[in-house]
Amino acid sequence: MLTAFYNVNRPKGKNPLKLWKKKPKKVKKEEYQNNIKIIEDMEKREGKSWVYKIYKANGIKNKKGG
Repeated sequence: MLTAFYNVNRPKGKNPLKLWKKKPKKVKKEEYQNNIKIIEDMEKREGKSWVYKIYKANGIKNKKGG
């Protein structure tokens, strides 16, 4: 109720607050375990370089990968 009250009485130019938070989708246990196996296989073959590629693509600087 506090959020709705704030949204009604908010100052001009301010964005309204969201009333509900989105819940993450539930993942099936089998799908989760399959994803973990894929990641472990990739790490055995290529190491953790895939993590640094994701960091680099998103513009995040990390300590090890550059």
